[in-house]
Amino acid sequence: ISSLRRPPLRRRRPAASVGTAGTRTVAAASATMSTATGARCRPASHGVLPRGGVFGSGRRAVRACTARAVVARMARAAAAAERASKDSDKAAAKREKEKARSALKKARKELKSLGEEGAAWRARASDLEAVASGLPLVEIEALHATLSAGDEAAGTDALEAALRKVLG
Repeated sequence: ISSLRRPPLRRRRPAASVGTAGTRTVAAASATMSTATGARCRPASHGVLPRGGVFGSGRRAVRACTARAVVARMARAAAAAERASKDSDKAAAKREKEKARSALKKARKELKSLGEEGAAWRARASDLEAVASGLPLVEIEALHATLSAGDEAAGTDALEAALRKVLG
């Protein structure tokens, strides 16, 4: 009957964390003291540490290692905050640039619409397109306001001046 019994299962202890009964290895102690940068803080001693995990001045080594980890963590957080700030500034500049591009596109379209079929400036449609493609936003808006006002003489003079400026 005793030959039919199975032997009890043995539990395996992790090799890195537990050495002999009641002690921890240096690998286990240094694994618990790893810094955020990946470098390990090791006590000056080698071999097996007593049950508490420290060897004489090892407590100071653990404190120093923890302090270095905190400093490294704070440095990483500051760098991440700086990157986030730069990214938000960059995104805001990109939005502003897109807004300006959209406004210029809209102003050009409005100026060109004055030369469409049935509009007052239909005879000068090609001039309006040339002016719209070469002038900055502020001047396009000023010319549009002048041409839309209804004063044909002032509009013709403004359009001629804009054409001279664009064509050189």
